[in-house]
Amino acid sequence: MLEHLIGAKEASQAEVARRTGISRSTIGEVLSGKRAISMENAFLVADYFHVDASLFLTRPSG
Repeated sequence: MLEHLIGAKEASQAEVARRTGISRSTIGEVLSGKRAISMENAFLVADYFHVDASLFLTRPSG
């Protein structure tokens, strides 16, 4: 979802990082699947893209 929103807004990872305060490396790791997005970062990204944070959050299975 994050990759789609970045593309749709024609933003760069660097711009998203600057505007949200999330490091570029963290955004890159989330996009590559190396890291799950944290709840805090989900809310920051959601605010930037004007979407609901639930788009980025998943329930733990169990």
